Amino acid sequence: MKPFRKIALALVLSCLAPVAGNAQNPAYIWLSFDLGENASSDGIIRETRAGDKLTAAEIDFCFQREFQSKWDRIVLPLKIDGDRISGTGTSSLGKIPVAIDLTKTRTKDTFAYGGTVSIAGQITKVEQDNLTFRSLEDLNDTREAVTLEENPADFTAVSPQTVAVRFRLGELKNVLAALRGEAIVLDTNYGLIENCNALRTRQQTIQFTTAPENAPALVAKLRKLKGVLAVGWTGYVALDQAIRVSSANWTSNGKLDRDKLAQKLAAVVAPVLGGKLVSTRWEKATGQLVFELTRPSVRFQDAAFSEAVTVRLLLAPERLSSSEYFVISVVSVTANLLDEGAGPRLDIPPFPEVGGEGYVATDKIVAALAKDLHGAVWDSGPEKWGASQ
Repeated sequence: MKPFRKIALALVLSCLAPVAGNAQNPAYIWLSFDLGENASSDGIIRETRAGDKLTAAEIDFCFQREFQSKWDRIVLPLKIDGDRISGTGTSSLGKIPVAIDLTKTRTKDTFAYGGTVSIAGQITKVEQDNLTFRSLEDLNDTREAVTLEENPADFTAVSPQTVAVRFRLGELKNVLAALRGEAIVLDTNYGLIENCNALRTRQQTIQFTTAPENAPALVAKLRKLKGVLAVGWTGYVALDQAIRVSSANWTSNGKLDRDKLAQKLAAVVAPVLGGKLVSTRWEKATGQLVFELTRPSVRFQDAAFSEAVTVRLLLAPERLSSSEYFVISVVSVTANLLDEGAGPRLDIPPFPEVGGEGYVATDKIVAALAKDLHGAVWDSGPEKWGASQ
């Protein structure tokens, strides 16, 4: 994919308080102790050394006492006694007493930490092995990273319908209030919980999908909110499931002619799937064009079952700055069994979600669309759109 600027939620290790001693040789160790059923932890030990001698240490320790409960955090200076480090303190949010007592054991290439962690008086024996020192770059928490492109040159690296907003901790309600009443679908998998990463960075990032034509106005609106640090586009783009089409024959009054396109795309897609078109709609919150079709079951022909097939296409400009081309992406094609025979009918549960048993391969649809609309397909070698079909 083309280069792009990342604005990611990462572990801001500079927020760890400076420790005493020779700070020229800091070393970092990432820990994740098992604190019992449904409890989680995330710790970073910072060691400062003078040669081989440990002169100072502290731990940035986050914990979650129950599943889906709030995370809490403590940055704790540690007392050194040979290979033993220990300390006590109070967490920053819940004001919960925390005590950590760990001893390092060494092997040839790795080391381990074992001992006890006490949270609110509940003592847990902990142990983690196969540890090595990490650099600051290694400890960037890419598990929580959210790609955010504020002004994308095109939509080959980020999705035209997925928006991310990064804001200071404590501003979540204000951001959500601004989104209420807008035609969006909120992604509940990102940013709604103040997790360990958010506590360390003092920032959160949430994301949502919306119709591509609505995204620029929503980005502009969110940028004006108090506490908002950055707003832009994010999300995954399956370019191998997309074609680029010239807008010349598909516009009316400067905009894509949605009725004309819907009729054309339905006429291409239905024969490829061997289905009969039942309905067509443009989904307001996502901007996706949705076709519903029925066809005889491909897999269960002997049972004389039918399939209800749902096709989702996304039509979006290739770039924010130009309407010369637009991109058609095949978002998903799914099928569910139906018993539509005469007389009493069987109740058949739906297939699993996309990617499961009800998933329908999309390659033939992409090829048919490229041929009928003279569209260009993505060439992953040079990473650019190829010649039109």
